[in-house]
Amino acid sequence: MTGDAPPAGDVQALLRARAAARFRAARPDLAPRFDLDSITGLLAAREAVRTAPDDPPVRAVAVLGRLDLAAWARAACEFLLALPSDQAAAWQRSLTMTIFLAGNPANLRERFTFDHVAGPYAWRGPAPATAHTGLCRLLRTFEASRPLAADQAARCIDLPQGPNAAPRPCRELVVEIATARVPASRALVHLHHLLADAVLGGCIGPGDRLTLRPVPHIAATDPSILALRIDLDQPGGSDDSGRPDQPGRPDQPRLRAYAALRPPAPPAAAPSFDGVLTRDDASLRWAADDFGHLVHHRPRAVLRAASVTDVVRVVRLALDMGCTLTARGRGHSVYGQAQAADGLVVDMSRLNRVDGVTANTIRAQAGARWADVVDAALGRSRAVPVLTDVVDTSVGGTLSVGGIGGASHRHGLQIDNVEELSVVTGTGQLLTCSPTRDRSLFHGVLGGLGQCGLIVDATLRTVPAPRRVHYGLRTHHSLDDCLAVLRQLAADDGPDFLQGHVLLAASDRWQYAVETAVYEYDPRSDHDHAPGTATGSAAGTGTRTGRQAEVRSYRDFVHRMAPAEAAARANGEWFQPHAWLTVLMPDATVSTLATSVFGGPAPLGLTGPAELRLVGLLFPVRPGHADGSPTPIPMPAGPGPVWVLSVLRGGRADDPAGAAALVEANRATRDAAVALGGAVYPINAVPTQPACWRAHFGQQWPSRQALRARFDPAGILTPGYGIPRDDA
Repeated sequence: MTGDAPPAGDVQALLRARAAARFRAARPDLAPRFDLDSITGLLAAREAVRTAPDDPPVRAVAVLGRLDLAAWARAACEFLLALPSDQAAAWQRSLTMTIFLAGNPANLRERFTFDHVAGPYAWRGPAPATAHTGLCRLLRTFEASRPLAADQAARCIDLPQGPNAAPRPCRELVVEIATARVPASRALVHLHHLLADAVLGGCIGPGDRLTLRPVPHIAATDPSILALRIDLDQPGGSDDSGRPDQPGRPDQPRLRAYAALRPPAPPAAAPSFDGVLTRDDASLRWAADDFGHLVHHRPRAVLRAASVTDVVRVVRLALDMGCTLTARGRGHSVYGQAQAADGLVVDMSRLNRVDGVTANTIRAQAGARWADVVDAALGRSRAVPVLTDVVDTSVGGTLSVGGIGGASHRHGLQIDNVEELSVVTGTGQLLTCSPTRDRSLFHGVLGGLGQCGLIVDATLRTVPAPRRVHYGLRTHHSLDDCLAVLRQLAADDGPDFLQGHVLLAASDRWQYAVETAVYEYDPRSDHDHAPGTATGSAAGTGTRTGRQAEVRSYRDFVHRMAPAEAAARANGEWFQPHAWLTVLMPDATVSTLATSVFGGPAPLGLTGPAELRLVGLLFPVRPGHADGSPTPIPMPAGPGPVWVLSVLRGGRADDPAGAAALVEANRATRDAAVALGGAVYPINAVPTQPACWRAHFGQQWPSRQALRARFDPAGILTPGYGIPRDDA
């Protein structure tokens, strides 16, 4: 695979040149008959090989009992390295026309002969296709339609030296596999071609160490590439420079690099950081865990960022290294959303400055806790309109997903109350955006799951701070009553804070509670809600059973979850798996879903101890900015409020099978919610397939993908959500 390389920008010309060089080397008898410098000539040459009547195709067969690309690649390399030199040429030609079948070689060896068997993998050939008819009739073609995940960790393969191998220096090599729009079974074919060429061509030898690395696209212009697997591209792809097709490009056959063998990149000269870039085991284990304790993706390194400049530099370092990168705030994700397998994790906790308090705004860095924002704002008798229940979360973390709280029925989401952002994009640029300055980036980053930029600073809207809070909690035994009360209070401009709690005891004894808070303001405040006019006393009728009421300081109310967190840490529950799920439901169908989840026998993962415990949240919100503009994230359609429904499933660290069952139960609940017209609030412990992401974003999908292509063209940012690109 040599040849004169064209300019790096002409990727198609480079791929044509490499493909032509390979064909000339493999079939010198046919090469002069075709114009191999054109895509048409290359296709004609390939078709001639396939259909030549006087040269019946010689094929090999590979049988796979399971798909593990690393294990299969090792077995393939061991087999190819052991081939006698007088058989190598025949095998090399036949391996380009391999038939892949699904089956267990151990069950086939009495009826069929194989040239090599390695556990669940076996090879047979080379022979005319008719020689394999019996095996092909018995077994089905190996198919795996699910695409490979580009963010899965790289796998290392150490090849044996071999008893008869000549002494040679052992090398470290990288095998890259393109994943965007490539089903796993096709990735297997491409990898097989690459390894056959590389081993039989001498690029891979005994004792070498291969790092198998999935990547969205192969950077085909890299001059260090030793071997390249090239085939026809599929419509809607990229040009292997990482740039998606441009709208309106004529539909024509194009080539694509699907696998590459290259030496490892030289260690990038790590820039100097104000913070610390570390690879110590404790830091890597910390970055491979979160509040969910369900998913563990170990990164290459962790940056303890100490400045915004650090974030800019580490993004550029990730680009140089060709790896992914994610920002981590307080670690409250539940399913690896802030993890980066074999990538870089940026610990934002030291970017915690809160300042710039004005009459109507406050500025906070992304790593600041909302508790820090509360304290700074209270110093000027101000408050942010919406807070999540747990104020130990980071500003950048909740603004990246939405930020829902008990005041969202009045003030929308936290992202509806942001005036300006500072963002580091996937190209390493520090940009400022707002509703009037790069509006598309502003709305793309808010609730954008870190896909086109990392928030480093936010200017937040503030309102007058309450002097005191009149807090109430009234319980109900009827879910319908609870829903009716919540709906009435939200519609009547009732309390300033409104949530519904779902509680459960081990005996499947359900209880529902309406939590309210009415804010009392200083008479001199400019707040437009007169003190005492909202009482929060409308608790509904029917089977209400009890009411707690008390007066608290606003700061104590904000920190009301702190005792529960301290208790959970003390008894160890904090460190157990948390398979939590939150969906957003339309008013018309919330009762149907709530009844199915919170109305019958206790669902998996919700059974509690003898005493009542919180297992779910259920409350109405009214997303949107104060000026009437809609919230940036997808919401269910329909009249009335949007409802937040959270299921707080919990497991045990010593029961991984049970934890997996909780995740599967979340999948069923999510699917039921979507079927009822609901939307996902994407902070959940459930894997999401590419089609689900496209459905989730709906009409927003094209614009969001355009933003990613503009601000993160290399696709390095925040891989933990598993959101595909347009060409995935």
